[in-house]
Amino acid sequence: MITTFTLAAAVMGALLGLRFKVLILIPAIAVSSAAVVYAGLSHGSSTGSILLLIVMTMTAIQFGYFAGAILGNSLVSSRKEKDSSGIVEVVQRLLRYSA
Repeated sequence: MITTFTLAAAVMGALLGLRFKVLILIPAIAVSSAAVVYAGLSHGSSTGSILLLIVMTMTAIQFGYFAGAILGNSLVSSRKEKDSSGIVEVVQRLLRYSA
């Protein structure tokens, strides 16, 4: 159960990091914590293990968000570099043909 929640939280954080600002972590952590408490109580886990899993899930969401934000930023910057060079080439061609 620990591995499942931790991996799911990291993937969820990465997906949120690709699209949203950092404030999305507040509701994401609240929802994931509620899910962990519900799953822990339904499995009959102890309070200590539930709290440990909440902390691990919160950490995984934050690391995932960080990784997703970096990945999204690098994808956007590489697209901008490609687009800007393409625009420069088109402008240069137009200037050559008009002269």
